[in-house]
Amino acid sequence: MAVSVVAGVIYVIAWEASCAIAHADFAGAYARAMIAQQQAKGVSGAALERVRAEMEHFKVQYANPLYRWPMTSPRSSRWA
Repeated sequence: MAVSVVAGVIYVIAWEASCAIAHADFAGAYARAMIAQQQAKGVSGAALERVRAEMEHFKVQYANPLYRWPMTSPRSSRWA
């Protein structure tokens, strides 16, 4: 169990470092992709504005390390 915790912490540190070094805007790119996906499905008007608002809220939340770190850990990954 301790090995998994240490590995998870190292993974989160590596993710944060790589994003900082690359100046990656993961939340922004994710939000744009989700909005584009909804537009491709034909969503428009109030429903699209709701998606945009949700994505803005996500970007604000993702900027908070206490929200981002647990989400980044390998345990929360769908591949884990």
